[in-house]
Amino acid sequence: MNRTSGFAAVVFDCDGTLMDTDACVEAALDAVFARRGLVCDASTRAAVAGHAVGWQAGFLGDLLGEPAADLAREFACALVEAVPRSAKPMPGAVDVVAATAARGPVAVASNSFRELLSATLAYGRLDRLVDVSVAADEVAAPKPAPDLYLAACARLGVAPERALAVEDSRTGIEAARAAGLTVLGVGARAREGRVDQWMPCLDGAFVRLVEGEPSAALSQAFRSGRPASGGVR
Repeated sequence: MNRTSGFAAVVFDCDGTLMDTDACVEAALDAVFARRGLVCDASTRAAVAGHAVGWQAGFLGDLLGEPAADLAREFACALVEAVPRSAKPMPGAVDVVAATAARGPVAVASNSFRELLSATLAYGRLDRLVDVSVAADEVAAPKPAPDLYLAACARLGVAPERALAVEDSRTGIEAARAAGLTVLGVGARAREGRVDQWMPCLDGAFVRLVEGEPSAALSQAFRSGRPASGGVR
């Protein structure tokens, strides 16, 4: 990254940060429940949000009284099938990643499994912009464990304390902090976690940051790679 940002690399979360995949999860849940003559309610949708498929399958297995392994396969297939119909880039995400990648190493660390992550990044035309992507089934433990962020930094050849994580969920924020990265929270859900700085969305402010023209609110933090006093805690 340039001298203004103070970071050697940026590691983005995917779902909810770069890609809007909420509709994919909803479609997959609806398909699983419909096959059983059931309707998925709002509390179930909220409970599975942000978790890896293994955790989601365990939750659904307990709820439906079926083996988690069988549900994991069924739910995973439904998620991949939903990507072309329902996934879309978050506003500004493609421009932000392109601007960031033009100035330094970029990775994606996602709780999605490899097939789903690859399909999602390709559909959003983000796969050609990132140097590294790491999926939940490629590490020992998904978020909130630090494994995904540690693996992404290792593959980039960057120490975690020299990298910036961009996250939208408490689960991802916990993972990034545990790995030792500075964390930029994006969106409403990120306000619930311990982030070093926060933005309402990925937009021109982030692009200006990586281009060396940060806003006053972010300048202090990203020049040094440390939280500014006004960071959200």
